[in-house]
Amino acid sequence: MLAKHLPSEDELNARKALELSQQGEYESAIELLNSLSDEYKQKGEIKLALAQCLLETNQFDVAEAVLNTIPMEYKDNFYKSLIAKLELHKQAADSPEIQSLEAALKANPEDLKLVAELALQYHQVNRDEDALELMWTPLSRNLNALDGDLKKSFMDILSALGQGNPIAAKYRRQLYSLLY
Repeated sequence: MLAKHLPSEDELNARKALELSQQGEYESAIELLNSLSDEYKQKGEIKLALAQCLLETNQFDVAEAVLNTIPMEYKDNFYKSLIAKLELHKQAADSPEIQSLEAALKANPEDLKLVAELALQYHQVNRDEDALELMWTPLSRNLNALDGDLKKSFMDILSALGQGNPIAAKYRRQLYSLLY
């Protein structure tokens, strides 16, 4: 009898997640939001909160996918600010500096210094998978490319991504298979 008058577990978790996101604890908020039931996750305000947390934790592709599913009635100023943040990231991720490095690398694909430079630029704009993919090809042929500097940069990006990152896990496995 009391159950219909008390907030559900999903409602309590959603409130807690919103509080966490307002306090800047985005990772914890994402975990709580992902633990909600599928029905509750379909609510517009939950999707907006999840998109905000994903943007704040630099998970831009996932955030874009969530933003694309927001119902029309929730496309307010907050939604527009999240879209603007996503657009700014996309513009920064394709800066003129990156474009010139990409052109130079296309002209000289064997220049490992260009590979390393472009990979670090990619990493700086959170295009980590592009960075790791770019470095992986020469590393798979020669682990000591650029006197080991390329491997060091590769490892630094893996470390920066952390243990729980699926992209880092994929490239760590590939690296370990090469080493052993």
